[in-house]
Amino acid sequence: MNTMLNDKFATHKSILLIFNFLHLPRTGGTTINRMLKYTLGDRAIFHAYLLADHGGEAGLTVALARENEIHYCALTVAGHFGMAHPLVALSPRPISIAAVLRQPLERIVSLYDYIRGTPDHPDHAALRRLSLNQALDAVPAFARHCRDARLLTLFNATERDGINGALLRYPYLLGRMEALDVFAQRLLALFGLRLGGALPRLNERPARQA
Repeated sequence: MNTMLNDKFATHKSILLIFNFLHLPRTGGTTINRMLKYTLGDRAIFHAYLLADHGGEAGLTVALARENEIHYCALTVAGHFGMAHPLVALSPRPISIAAVLRQPLERIVSLYDYIRGTPDHPDHAALRRLSLNQALDAVPAFARHCRDARLLTLFNATERDGINGALLRYPYLLGRMEALDVFAQRLLALFGLRLGGALPRLNERPARQA
């Protein structure tokens, strides 16, 4: 199966839902973000832009607690945030979750290569002289990210009961990176749109040698 569409999408009126695209690193999310911006325009709101507008996470949290204009003008909110973030927790509208997954080992290797090849990444200095195995042993933050980040982002849980609880509570649309065009078409269909052609792949780079 290329995508998993929770049956709750069939029981909600899409106009009332706010679609949260949770961008898991190294899964083709930049491509999906560009597609959302191109097709939805100002109705697609991005976490990174909100941080810039509000001076960081603290300012954004205060703004979300005081007023909900961000949520009411959006069809979708996208970016590197998760289920525990105020963008989700403080939403006055019903929410749905969309994300792209990647084979875990491939994603970890891609993330490791990306960090080592990106000098301004906050973990670059810690990883740049380490093999992948050494990084997993010597850099706890990197190891925790590789182990738990996907589950915490998507479900705010790492145990089966918490994950199942999230799946029962929210509509989820989950796709695979190797079938990114299929996921994109299913996502656009929720807005009554269709994919006009193959997606251009953005922010991809050849794997670096360890």
